[in-house]
Amino acid sequence: MRGRLTLACVVVAIGVFLVGGVALAGSFRGTDGPDEISGTKRADTIRGLGGNDRLSGGGGADEIYGNGGSDKINGNNGDDRIMAVDGRRDTIYCGSGTKDFVYADPDPNGPNTLDVVYRGCETVKIIR
Repeated sequence: MRGRLTLACVVVAIGVFLVGGVALAGSFRGTDGPDEISGTKRADTIRGLGGNDRLSGGGGADEIYGNGGSDKINGNNGDDRIMAVDGRRDTIYCGSGTKDFVYADPDPNGPNTLDVVYRGCETVKIIR
């Protein structure tokens, strides 16, 4: 019995050591007001909801949703999927990934005004 207890303690200690200090992927959700959300170095899901948000993916292949508001979205490192289809004018920086994908839309309040998408975004699809 004592041997099994020792083995169980060692297994738990190894598990804590392996997870300790490592940023696990997260799911972040904003509010109806302006938020500033930064992801981890893993693949995160970030949802800004309402308000003029500042959303940053960190590392990893992130999914970032601007939702309502005129958001500033930065994918940073990793191959990100950015959704800025909310009828508001968003500013999007994809970062250093090699397979970033952006869904953007025109601003209904002005003629020919799209989301502002800066270089570094490999694929941009305009949703009308």
